[in-house]
Amino acid sequence: MIGNLTFADYLRGYPEVRAASGDVANQLSDLRGNKADGNAGVALAVTIPNETLPLAFITKAYGTAHVRANVVQSDIDYLRGVANGTVLPRPGDQNE
Repeated sequence: MIGNLTFADYLRGYPEVRAASGDVANQLSDLRGNKADGNAGVALAVTIPNETLPLAFITKAYGTAHVRANVVQSDIDYLRGVANGTVLPRPGDQNE
């Protein structure tokens, strides 16, 4: 869809792109380096009473997760450049 835009379409949307870029850059900057840790556990017990041979089965499971936000400073710099007008975004910039 980006490739079908005319230059006039591009200029009409540029102020909105600049404003959004600044907001996204600030949010990424706040998110950068954040960490989250989580632990979970579950236990299950099944019993079958019986006069001859009673049976019990018990199992436990635990899980741990570690997550870290990996935001590259060059992405934040690019978005801030778009926001302050020093960078003009072009199709294909996302590949650099």
